[in-house]
Amino acid sequence: MRKNFFKTLICGALTFALGLGMCFACACSDGKDNGESSAPPAITKPPVKEKDDKNTKYLEFKRNFKIMVLADIQVETKTECTREFVKITKCVNEQKPDLIVLTGDNVFRPANTNVLAELITCMDALDTPWAPVFGNHDAEGNLTKAQMGEMFISANNCLFLPGEEFIHEGGDDCLGNYCVNLRSNGKTVYSLFLMDSNMDAPAPEKGYCYLYPDQIEWFSGRAAELQTGREKDPVNIFAFFHIPVPEYAVAVSKFKQDPSNGWGTFKEDVCCSVKNTGFFEAAKQVNTRAIFCGHDHNNTGALDYEGVQLAYALKSSEASYHDEELLGAMLVTLEDKYSFNIENVYFDK
Repeated sequence: MRKNFFKTLICGALTFALGLGMCFACACSDGKDNGESSAPPAITKPPVKEKDDKNTKYLEFKRNFKIMVLADIQVETKTECTREFVKITKCVNEQKPDLIVLTGDNVFRPANTNVLAELITCMDALDTPWAPVFGNHDAEGNLTKAQMGEMFISANNCLFLPGEEFIHEGGDDCLGNYCVNLRSNGKTVYSLFLMDSNMDAPAPEKGYCYLYPDQIEWFSGRAAELQTGREKDPVNIFAFFHIPVPEYAVAVSKFKQDPSNGWGTFKEDVCCSVKNTGFFEAAKQVNTRAIFCGHDHNNTGALDYEGVQLAYALKSSEASYHDEELLGAMLVTLEDKYSFNIENVYFDK
């Protein structure tokens, strides 16, 4: 009896050990015949969400996102505004942009409340988000930039923001420095900087004004912040303002000698500021892909200068001086996260 007992005990122990070993092997096996062990499940970190900025409005990016740029509408009366928007409205309805940018000189003296109110009504009727900047003529009438800004903010589809406050001794009010960021899956793909290039240079300086150093510091800081951690997929920076920077004059001069650096028609001198405050050099440091301006009614085109597209938008109305062949809008198509196309869309005669 004792011999059978120990035999049974030993057999049971062996059976238990064998079963335990098989269980352990099953637990370690990945189910494959080759017996390779499975890797632990990958831990997916949620994407870091960008912080919203108080001086930025946000739109959703999509392939072939269209930005229509209107320059120097410069209407002086309510009747003139209504008339000019017949062609603008037709152009918008045909092209169906996702955003409209006004590069300044939107109204012309006396720039009274009725004229600006009519322009805002006409813009809102297009049922498209729109973002304006000030030109050198907008505030020459009886409305200050602050008053005009309040009217923009009260509009239904306007994205205008007062932005950072910049006070310059001897200069005019500097208002409307803000961004419109185009996001995809919570990340900015394109950042559009809209800036006030001011009016006349402060005395005793002569000529047109410029982007002041504190504006450039704001631009550089905000753009650099957007680029943080984006070495592999940098944000595309665009800048929109009214008065061209001095580099436009160099680019146009080179184009007239050798038109291989872009396309366009340039029928008047580049009316930029005498002083170069360094905006272009700062822009190159933060992946600025293109700069858009107006101001010179008879110039239009897009020129590659040191890796940046310098674009002159078409004049968008017959108000003030103009060339009948150069009226319309500039259309910027953001084909994807990396490439874009710039072209002109001309008004019907």
